[in-house]
Amino acid sequence: MMNEQASSQPAAGANGAAKTMTAESTTEVERIVRTAQAEGTITAADLAEQLGPLDLNPDDTDEVYQRLVTSGVEIVEDESIR
Repeated sequence: MMNEQASSQPAAGANGAAKTMTAESTTEVERIVRTAQAEGTITAADLAEQLGPLDLNPDDTDEVYQRLVTSGVEIVEDESIR
């Protein structure tokens, strides 16, 4: 018989979708958001570069983008637009 508790736990797939942000990642995301808020914009390339080492799952990455947009930060495609 299968243990119900074990079956209710999400299994992390190859893409790490069940992972959640670590305290270290959360701290770094907060720093990224604060800096972008102070500047008013962030390039998509800079954001991707800063988020890359954090190994976030797609949902966490989407959440970061949403936090930036809802806090008034413009995510721009080109450095010259800043």
